[in-house]
Amino acid sequence: MQKKKGISLIVLVITIIVMIILAGAIILTLNNNGIINKASDAVEKTNLATVKELAQTKWAEAYLKTDRSQQALEKYVLEELEKEGIDTDEYNIEVTAKGVTVSKKGVTDTETPVEPETPDEEKASVTAIVDTVPIPKGFVASEATGENTKAKGLVIYEGTEAVTDANVASARTSRNQYVWVPVDTATFETSFVRKNFGMSDTITNTLGTESEFWEVLPTTELTTDNLKYMTEDTLKEVQAMYASVKKYGGFYIARYEAGIDTQRTSKGTSGADLPGIKEGTKVYSVMGKIPYVCVPWTWNNAMNEDTNGVVEIARKIYTESNTNYGVVSTLTYGVQWDRTVQWFIDTKAMTLNQVNKTEGSTAFGNYKDHVIAAGDLNPGAKYAVYNSSNYTLGSYQDVAYGTDGSSTSTKASGTGWALSTGALKAANINNIYDMAGNAHDWTMEGSSTSYRAGRGGFLGNVGTITPVAYRHNRLSPYVAYSTGVSFRPSLYIK
Repeated sequence: MQKKKGISLIVLVITIIVMIILAGAIILTLNNNGIINKASDAVEKTNLATVKELAQTKWAEAYLKTDRSQQALEKYVLEELEKEGIDTDEYNIEVTAKGVTVSKKGVTDTETPVEPETPDEEKASVTAIVDTVPIPKGFVASEATGENTKAKGLVIYEGTEAVTDANVASARTSRNQYVWVPVDTATFETSFVRKNFGMSDTITNTLGTESEFWEVLPTTELTTDNLKYMTEDTLKEVQAMYASVKKYGGFYIARYEAGIDTQRTSKGTSGADLPGIKEGTKVYSVMGKIPYVCVPWTWNNAMNEDTNGVVEIARKIYTESNTNYGVVSTLTYGVQWDRTVQWFIDTKAMTLNQVNKTEGSTAFGNYKDHVIAAGDLNPGAKYAVYNSSNYTLGSYQDVAYGTDGSSTSTKASGTGWALSTGALKAANINNIYDMAGNAHDWTMEGSSTSYRAGRGGFLGNVGTITPVAYRHNRLSPYVAYSTGVSFRPSLYIK
């Protein structure tokens, strides 16, 4: 009989033992070289990077959808991560109004945290978020003391150079400035509405209503009757402005009344010659300029015209087509003025009685009953004496200053002065100047069937007659008032 060949049981056992020894040696070698740990670390880092990317995506979604408070952003991000199957207890997840950072608990993250990019649809318009405020393209947020928080009035400056305590004085007189006015998006329908602040004004949303103040709303229809009081361009502007305010949680208002380089004493002969319309002439929102008066709402005697006057001038400052800026400029709407006044009250910068006629706004602006003492005016201020008998102004002249740099020019109660923009220190309310006095400001509001409404104070009156919330109900849109009516642009983010 032939013997069968094969591996004996002893040989097989020996082979297995040798293989185990060799495998152990290989594993020991790999471990000594850190390869296993490195592989484990790589997996951890990959997982962490995935969670970071997902968290940043959810933050961007939250930024567009929520009220942008830290609490709301954090709630949204954490809930969405858990929906994606992420165990949030394994990670340190810090959500703020500026972004989100993620690290593995018990692991030191040696990488520098990177804030998420601005959501794609905002990249063209918003370049940064500072204290939850969106900073538009073409501007920088002030870093100067007193100007760098939303609570006190965050100021933006046109241009790219940083504004700090070291250069803020020169920036105020040379670069256009605007202040963020926040609007609560969670209660938008009640936060962004027109108000009368306890005064006797009757406001309505019906265009052309007799003896009432009205304004075009996003829901307005282009009926034959409504077209008597607005243009299609105005309705489109209103719709875009309201949508922007709701999306971004606020808007910007000019820090100062509109300013120009040279004093105007007459309307001129053509609307096309007005500063801001005429090629090469500038309109400023800076300190130390001459208030822009002698300018009509429109050049034509019609309620539905919005060209060759303050409406067109305001719209030309930053147009929709200007890709250098992430904002569109408009003449301030009544609803924006009212929201600004309510913000003064909310932040306790003024009381309800101070914004209306009960107590009045004398302490906060340039009125004839506001006493100007030495040291009350900012550097570089100018003034012109108001003649109450014929409603005219003298020529602007420089304020006198002492050797210490403080103003020495004084004005007694009962005397009217027109001041350069931002001249009066007391007129600074949440970093916005001259809503109480110097001049009334044209707005997009209408009054009755034939007039446009001016808002705020007037240098020839007392603060209990024309306070901050005041509405002037008899401004003919085609009249260029020589002393008491200027205007103030506002901005909404594209």
